[in-house]
Amino acid sequence: ADVMVWRCVFTNTFSGVGTHHVYEKASPVSGLTVSDCKFYDLDSYGVYAYGMRDFSITGNVISGGGIAFVRDGTGKVERNVSLRAPKFGVMFDGNSRVMFNDNRIETATDYGVRVEDSFITASSNVVVNGKAHGVNIDGGAYRSFGDRVSRSLGHNVRAGANTVLRLEGANIGACVQDCHGVYVSGAHASLIGTAIVAAGSAGI
Repeated sequence: ADVMVWRCVFTNTFSGVGTHHVYEKASPVSGLTVSDCKFYDLDSYGVYAYGMRDFSITGNVISGGGIAFVRDGTGKVERNVSLRAPKFGVMFDGNSRVMFNDNRIETATDYGVRVEDSFITASSNVVVNGKAHGVNIDGGAYRSFGDRVSRSLGHNVRAGANTVLRLEGANIGACVQDCHGVYVSGAHASLIGTAIVAAGSAGI
């Protein structure tokens, strides 16, 4: 079923919009659009999509919450702002074919962006002031053009085992603590035309 949520405001809720159901891979939910909404003072995620296909999450401001996609999701996440998320700013877990463009993730309590066993094509995202790693990838692939990641308490970008990381035209700024600009452990990594300013143990 197609569901559109447009120009709505959510305040003081556990979470905002999403699919909160038992996942059945044979019959996934499809067609969720959340656009130009505002979310304030959430306990969890502004958008939480579980087993969602063909989603479009664009132009939203989420203050005190994040965005999460779990299990076989496909779609796009573009031009959103996540501020002070109580856990991850954006989480992709077990998803594929996700376009992740022009988002700003600021001051997440955990990772700014968490990617696990997912395949993300990203461009021009800004991830700053994360309380752990800025972008953390464990399994799958993260291919990015023009991302800016800085001022993380952990590594600005971390790629673990069984991961493909490609950063092109990225700007990886200084870390807050003694960490790496880009930390690679068992991953296949390519950095092309990327600027790294590391105030910590090493650039890579």
